[in-house]
Amino acid sequence: MADTPDPDVLEALQMRSKGHTVEEIANEVCVSTTTVSKWCIKHGLRSKDKLSGEERLRMREEATRLRKLGYSYSDLQKELGLSKSTLSVWLSGLELSPEARTRIAAKQEGSRTALILHNTRRRKARGS
Repeated sequence: MADTPDPDVLEALQMRSKGHTVEEIANEVCVSTTTVSKWCIKHGLRSKDKLSGEERLRMREEATRLRKLGYSYSDLQKELGLSKSTLSVWLSGLELSPEARTRIAAKQEGSRTALILHNTRRRKARGS
């Protein structure tokens, strides 16, 4: 008797066949993007969203424009749905204005401060 796929797997596969991204599916069924990718591969669906040459060029131009405005790689990843490694390859030689560098540095400092505060609260909650 064949195993009946989990309802989450079925929903994920249906969503993928309708063109939803792996990230959208992962958010919908509350699993990691890695899990969704593995399900897709196992059932013969593409796990990666391939961009056409024109779409890829448009995305690269948009990434470049936003990076020049001071968007971090994390911001760009969320905004454009591209991996940080792709962004790094595309944008590695890009010269940033002083304003853009300042915006990115301020965001990094804010993230560090938030992380320190979060860790301090966790230690206090544990009684450490």
